[in-house]
Formats: sequence, structure tokens, C-alpha cells
Amino acid sequence: SEMCIRDSRNINLSKEQIDRLQKGAQLSNRKGIKESLVLMDEYAFIVNTGSNTVVTAMEKDADGENIYTNIDGAVLV
Repeated sequence: SEMCIRDSRNINLSKEQIDRLQKGAQLSNRKGIKESLVLMDEYAFIVNTGSNTVVTAMEKDADGENIYTNIDGAVLV
């Protein structure tokens, strides 16, 4: 099923990036991760794998704190 992005924070992804994000969510789901941090390029996504939904999307901040809470696994794609 197609991934739902609830909070994109004005991030525009290419088709190839969406495919990679979907793959990361599928890998997470297969490993039993329910709330996954998916890191891709300069972006970080919190994905609920059960509903295949991006709950939060953000650009990684090189100068600020990159703290992610309420996740139970992470995938780099």
C-alpha cells in the first residue's frame, strides 16, 4: 500500500526517495519495529510501520540537537 505522509514539514521527495523511504519502512516492519526512525540523505522520518505512515519528517540539523524519542528501531536507507 502507498505510504501516507502526515507531517512533511514542506519536504519534497523525489520518486526515488519515496521508494527508499518505503523500503526502509518495510525493512523495519519485517524486523518487528513499530515506530521506526528512517534516516535518508539529509532527512529523518519517524514512521509508524503498522499503518505505513510517516508521523514526522524533518531535515537533519547539523548545528542543532538531533534527538529522536519514542522509537524502537532505526534504519539507514
